[in-house]
Amino acid sequence: METTPKTRLSLAGYAAALSVALGGVWGSGCATGTETEGDVTSAHLLALSSYDASLGSSIDVYGTNFPMPDAGRAYIVFDGLWKASKGDREQIFSEYPLKVLDSGLARWTSFGPYTVPFGDGSQIGEFEGRVSVTVKSRDGETIATDSEPQNVTFKVEPSVLVHELQPLTANCAGPIQRGIGGLAYRIRVEAVGFEPETFTYTMQTPELDRTFWSVRRLATGRFDSFGEDGQLVLPDVPADYQFYGAILIVEATSTSGESFKNAFALGVRRPIEVFYNGNVEPAQFFAPSPVSGCIPGGATSREHTWENVKEQSETRSYDINWSNDWQKTHTVEQGSSRTVGASVVNGIGFSTTDGISYNWGTQSEINGTVKFDFLVEAGIGGRRNYLRDQGVTSSSSSERTRSEGIEVSETTTETESVGESEGGSMGEGYSFVATSAESIGNSFKGQIPAGTFAVLYTQKVRYTRRGVVVTYNQCGEPSEVGELDFTDWSWAIDMGQGTSCPPLPESNLPPASCPANDCDGEL
Repeated sequence: METTPKTRLSLAGYAAALSVALGGVWGSGCATGTETEGDVTSAHLLALSSYDASLGSSIDVYGTNFPMPDAGRAYIVFDGLWKASKGDREQIFSEYPLKVLDSGLARWTSFGPYTVPFGDGSQIGEFEGRVSVTVKSRDGETIATDSEPQNVTFKVEPSVLVHELQPLTANCAGPIQRGIGGLAYRIRVEAVGFEPETFTYTMQTPELDRTFWSVRRLATGRFDSFGEDGQLVLPDVPADYQFYGAILIVEATSTSGESFKNAFALGVRRPIEVFYNGNVEPAQFFAPSPVSGCIPGGATSREHTWENVKEQSETRSYDINWSNDWQKTHTVEQGSSRTVGASVVNGIGFSTTDGISYNWGTQSEINGTVKFDFLVEAGIGGRRNYLRDQGVTSSSSSERTRSEGIEVSETTTETESVGESEGGSMGEGYSFVATSAESIGNSFKGQIPAGTFAVLYTQKVRYTRRGVVVTYNQCGEPSEVGELDFTDWSWAIDMGQGTSCPPLPESNLPPASCPANDCDGEL
């Protein structure tokens, strides 16, 4: 086995796959184009970027009136005869989702790596028949079908077929949905349609801006595997990232000197995360408070600059309401700590003694540590929607509150642009201490009309953000295991004006109130 360190490979051919791995994890469906949407009922396929390709290739689909995400989902449809290389013949009608980039361009992202999309999935061959586009609603109802299918011949060339990619300690039923940073993986592949001489395994992590590795092995047959001895470990998610994308490339050379490559991307996450829905709800309006005396406008009006010499601050905090059912079925007592997830097949165990720092691992091994304060901060910075598909039972769940003035480093925003630009997108710095300077700055300038008086007021407002706590098993399958209420603070400023002072002119800010109904009479 030969290990060859490298410094950089061209990522032009893999950016599309990485975009799918990062943006498609949560089904956001964000399009990268800015085309004006047409009539999706007349969506039409014109051509494919290639009519002969190996598994793992990116196939672009050209057409008209492809739907944007809010209008529907596009599928490529194959209707015809599949002729497998071993002589099998099968009449097929298959459809595969497309990633719409704009109204005239989409990408077929499921051409590999784990299966040939035709027949029994294990043979290369040739398709002859009609190809078209179908548009469906999010609930699967057909909105439109292509009235003019294209007659094509599409050939699946010799390929490297990935049969397995999963953690060493797991037994996943199918392809993993996403990777977990810090776990060791094994991969098993097959050369289909050619006699291999070597297999080369390469992993790239372009967002982490670090060197990547490549390992070449002599072939001993059509099948090959790598990672059984712990060589294939996904790097930990860095402290200032919410996730990253890894590109895995398996390249095989044939005895005749040809090269066949299967490249695919994998979103890599922590085993536990916090996601917010992006909504911010006002929970409490405090009474407006005057922060200046009477300021006269004079005979000709005047401009006044107020300096915020007395900065106010509040501590951001959060409450976690864990799923009672999840704790009952996923918890193992271990002395003074509790390990969650270790009793479940393919599970990841979590142990904590304080409810703040969590060790996580598989079987008896500790793979890493995460701090919940950081997960909360990273979730806010990411502003990534989590599509809820299961409820949280928390009628008797324990509740733990954290409210410490902890400075937290910068965060990462999870968007498709991360994959398209092949680099991490850093969010703004964040702190668990909220200050009035963040909301209204350190000074305020206003014009006071002639013959009037002005008084400056500030108002403190408490907000609530609702989030969910998500864990992943070793196969990358998510579970919603808790709800999180995050308390945030903001300040507003206003210039109240009147013809006399005193009495103080009234503020235009809203009166004290408690929309959340949790103020216990204190406003």
